[in-house]
Amino acid sequence: MKSTIHIFGHDDTFDSDSIRQYIESDIFDEDYDRRYRHNLLRDDATIIVLSHAGEAYGHFEITGWEEPTADDRKEWSKTKRVYIVSKSHSYEKPVNLQDLGITHIQYGKPIDADMLQEIQKRAGKVTTHQPAEA
Repeated sequence: MKSTIHIFGHDDTFDSDSIRQYIESDIFDEDYDRRYRHNLLRDDATIIVLSHAGEAYGHFEITGWEEPTADDRKEWSKTKRVYIVSKSHSYEKPVNLQDLGITHIQYGKPIDADMLQEIQKRAGKVTTHQPAEA
């Protein structure tokens, strides 16, 4: 699978504190179980950058995707695709995407590896998170 990177916005579901917690730990807890529910259908996403109010807070490494189950739709009725997260990376500082010329992300926005590298450079320390060993 070709590695593709997409930025997804989360203005209606998160605030700056809750999106950080989601990236750092919630995605791996039993409520989410590494299942990133979204309403966009990107079959090719291998990295998803999570943003809120025009700022990037971190990204997920995606190992694949699934069609949503009834439980997924119960948790979030708008779910159209479930991405399976292997690792997450949180940014020390939110990165203003408009400063990088990235706008209009409400339907997802593809970026290249160089842009992801620039986002991470501006983010300061990038911390990697993984699910706890069972």
